[in-house]
Amino acid sequence: MGNKKADDFLDLSTEDQELKRFFQRVRKAGRLVVKDGDDEFVVEFRRATVTLEARRRLTGGGPEI
Repeated sequence: MGNKKADDFLDLSTEDQELKRFFQRVRKAGRLVVKDGDDEFVVEFRRATVTLEARRRLTGGGPEI
C-alpha cells in the first residue's frame, strides 16, 4: 500500500451532539452510504485500534483445542 499516512483523530466534545447522533447511527448500522450532491461517502464502523483482548488472541497462536 505504499506511503500510507497515519490516521487523523478527531476528539468530539459535549458540544458535538449532532455528530454524536450520526456516529450512533453508524454504530447501529455498521455501515452507511452518505450522499452529498453527486458525491457518495461510505462510512463504516470499525475500531481504529486493536483491543487488549484481540491482541491477546492474535499473539496467542490461535484457539485452544
